[in-house]
Amino acid sequence: MKKNIYLLLLFLAVSLLLPSQTAHESTVLASGGQTSTAGNLTHIAVIGETAIALNQSNQHNAGFLFRLGNLQLTGLDIALFLEGAWDQSGNMHNSLLTAGLIPHTQPYNREPWNYAGNESAGVIPAGVVDWILVELRDAPTAAQALPATIVEGWPKALFLRNDGSVADTNGNVPTCTFSDISDSLFVVIRHRNHLAVMSSHGLTLTGNTYSYDFTDGITKAYGGEDGYKQLQDGIFGMAGGDADADGNVFMSDRTLWRGELGTTSAYHSTDFDMDGNIFMSDRTLWRSNLGTSNPISGFFVKPKFISQVPK
Repeated sequence: MKKNIYLLLLFLAVSLLLPSQTAHESTVLASGGQTSTAGNLTHIAVIGETAIALNQSNQHNAGFLFRLGNLQLTGLDIALFLEGAWDQSGNMHNSLLTAGLIPHTQPYNREPWNYAGNESAGVIPAGVVDWILVELRDAPTAAQALPATIVEGWPKALFLRNDGSVADTNGNVPTCTFSDISDSLFVVIRHRNHLAVMSSHGLTLTGNTYSYDFTDGITKAYGGEDGYKQLQDGIFGMAGGDADADGNVFMSDRTLWRGELGTTSAYHSTDFDMDGNIFMSDRTLWRSNLGTSNPISGFFVKPKFISQVPK
């Protein structure tokens, strides 16, 4: 028995040094050191109690499994566009970067996000449009992807580049490690002055990369056109104009914009077209997303666009 305990402790010490090794309860292996593979998971047998199976010598060390987290490095390949930076050429402009206005430290450490992450970049990578806040949820369906399903270690602040790709603070495809994922992964994208969106379907896993493309269909965002927008034929993006980040585009956003009208060379949420200046062009964008009007009074009575991310 002491020998068995010693071997188990030795295995645990070695396991911590080996990447991509995961035990799974549904796999039964015969003896210590034997492995099998299913998808991205590797199953490892550890020597267990004796004499629960017989061989020709009438004694056999049968294996039992010890569960470890999946330490495999996984890439995250997400594509999306922001209406405010869309330049009608198939890309977004990066005027904030050109003007040197993008902060080197993530900007979501205030209300309503209150994100405490310490992401920063000594040099903002080429092509960056702005910071975004990315969250992963593990749920059977999009409707069930509530805040309680947020994956441990998320959200994370990342960069959005002008081609629609998401990058880490070094300008590379983000990589991360996951513990066991029970169902499907749904991704939530938040931005300072655009309506947050969530994927309507689980991310696609190919090799060691999870991917999702928000840009090629209105239904790619959960809730569709109620919280998402067509930018031009066949291209879709996050709706701009939400200066107060309350999840809709409405009169309170205009009030904030009006108070900062005329500001130049600024990194403000009222800069809806993301050119570093708060001018009438920002009101034009906001106005295009404003809500529905009462036909009698002429007053706008409800938002046209409301974020559909499950709360």
